[in-house]
Amino acid sequence: MKLPEAKSKPVFQLHQEKILLYGDWKTGKTSLVAAMPFDTLFIATEKGHSKVSAFVAQIETWADFQDVVTQLVSDTKFKMVCVDTIDMLWYLHLEHFKKAHNIDWEGDLKWGKGHALLVRGFVNEFQKLQLSNKGFFLLAHTASGNGDASMVEPNLPYDKNHQIRDAICGLCDYIWYLRMESTVVKGQVEQRRTLRTAPSEDYVAGARWPLPDPIPFINGDPAKSAQRIINAYMKSAEEATAKPKTAPKGETK
Repeated sequence: MKLPEAKSKPVFQLHQEKILLYGDWKTGKTSLVAAMPFDTLFIATEKGHSKVSAFVAQIETWADFQDVVTQLVSDTKFKMVCVDTIDMLWYLHLEHFKKAHNIDWEGDLKWGKGHALLVRGFVNEFQKLQLSNKGFFLLAHTASGNGDASMVEPNLPYDKNHQIRDAICGLCDYIWYLRMESTVVKGQVEQRRTLRTAPSEDYVAGARWPLPDPIPFINGDPAKSAQRIINAYMKSAEEATAKPKTAPKGETK
């Protein structure tokens, strides 16, 4: 393998990003992703897509998910994938794992080896997806009490060493929290869906490259709300790739 001779350049393509999007029930996570202006395949682990126009692959087992991933590696139609939801997909993987090892509970295997195999088997499928050069949304509901009881976080599989949570979060470039917030519009207090993209003491969020925070949505219009995210993302990309300004000769910045 030849060592690189030049630095790589940042790449910003929203449909290639890996995004963990979580929020309370019925805040519009699925509608938001369905409104993105590129073909996205929903890998649905639960019902709830009858009110959106979308490409939906309904899966019932972990083997179904593996089959879809295998097809996506060579697929050219879909720009992005959306797992809806990541917590339910984990339970499908868990059931598959128990049957494969003929056990009733994952703890029946020796902890170190068994747990490592469990996590590795889950993450490996997403690494295959990365070979297809596709991004993905991982949708989750909110949870609290798994770690710091005062912090809102994604409802991800929990273990005392946080290996599963860390593996899932480590896959992602962005963690976004969609919630309802009170805001004043023309002198009136309204409840508005708002996307949080930056870290907080109250909830989990963040990004490899910062986005504006917050990003307010337009109630009842997922398409315009999705466009606000795209505009914020493109602005962030322009700032990341802009050439640094040089100081006039004889001056230092």
